[in-house]
Amino acid sequence: MRRMTLVSLLTTACISILPLQAADPITDAVLGGIEHKAQSILDRAKDDANDVVNNAAIRALSIIEAWKKANSELLNQGFDRIDETTKNFFNNMSTDLDRLEKGEEKTAKDIQKITNQWSSTIKDLPFTNKDPEVVDYFPRVFLPIGDEQIPVHIVGPKVSTAESKLTVGDAEQPANRATDNELLSLIKREGLQFDEAKSRLQTMKGHFTWSTSTWWKPSTWGSTASIDREMTFLLLPKRMAKIKVVPQHDTISTETNAYTVAKGGKGRDSTYDQGVPLPPDLDAGGWAFDVDAIVAKPSGFSAVDIGGDHASCGSVLRESLTPKLFTFRIYLGHKTDNWGRKSDSWVNCRLSVPIVKRTTTLQDAVAIEFDMDWTVDKRQVLSDDTKSYFTEVTMFNGRVYQLTEQSKEPFGFIEVERVNDKTLIFHPRPPSDF
Repeated sequence: MRRMTLVSLLTTACISILPLQAADPITDAVLGGIEHKAQSILDRAKDDANDVVNNAAIRALSIIEAWKKANSELLNQGFDRIDETTKNFFNNMSTDLDRLEKGEEKTAKDIQKITNQWSSTIKDLPFTNKDPEVVDYFPRVFLPIGDEQIPVHIVGPKVSTAESKLTVGDAEQPANRATDNELLSLIKREGLQFDEAKSRLQTMKGHFTWSTSTWWKPSTWGSTASIDREMTFLLLPKRMAKIKVVPQHDTISTETNAYTVAKGGKGRDSTYDQGVPLPPDLDAGGWAFDVDAIVAKPSGFSAVDIGGDHASCGSVLRESLTPKLFTFRIYLGHKTDNWGRKSDSWVNCRLSVPIVKRTTTLQDAVAIEFDMDWTVDKRQVLSDDTKSYFTEVTMFNGRVYQLTEQSKEPFGFIEVERVNDKTLIFHPRPPSDF
């Protein structure tokens, strides 16, 4: 079975762009290339119900939008007109998206690292002459386990200079200034409603108010402006996955039949033994003499006299009986003529010999099912008669993946340790909020 990794959830998108060139306008570099690529990945991730990649694509789009807001005067300049740090930022983002798009192996932790690198660049953008606005926020995916408080970064021009009011549900959420362009709000994890088995969305509403008065215009004194923004987070469920291990045991199916052959003998006052081999065609087809049936039920074997004189058909010699050969014994008497002279007797026998064909196949046994959370290892010992097994993983997003003894698990959230051919340990490997 093919390897099941996170990026195998994506198929190669139809959009590809050439490396950024010095003379390319930055609008082409962003709008015509990277942004379209991120949108393509987002569309595919939505179709695949891939929460991890979906989040990465959303983050890429919001970060691109943030850069455009901070650098509107550069949008029509050539790519060679921007500083080296920004060039590297876009080139790296383009490369990262290429890898996601082409299906390179990426786990949730890999993608978390990438998006954190993007965000660290955006936080340092020089937003100037802009009204307060929210252009990015992170993390956007919360786990039910982790530190008591989740630090949520809200990034945007002058966002921390505005008077902010944040609410999660009915509860007001405090926020502190990190920089002029960044607020930090600590959300209590225990106050969030994580579902047992399904992901759910949680919205934080933000109301930002700032003064628009200027000292030289008395008519503006005391005037304010405000914006309302909603920030949506994905809350992953308490149950990471449902695991089903299906052991496979050998099952033997049995067919029976009879092999018919004629044997005969001639002689006087003696026994006559003849070897009866299994024919090559029956041997090649998997058939054998049914030793158990012949021994347990001698009546299953028959030897019928089909002609003779003063001789009789005997039986199988038990000590000679094997799946491919046995000895059949004929009992010979004698004939006596009118003058008392003795001569040979003879007989022909038709043997009907039980044969059996046993075919061994792997058959699924009763499945072993259990839930996997984010913190507890699960050990599973299979029975001694297990010949093989396969594992089915139903992830928190509802997608089902088949794992063999060789394939890897999706997302990198679960590590399967195969202690031996009968013992498995499932280790949760959760990322932090991302």
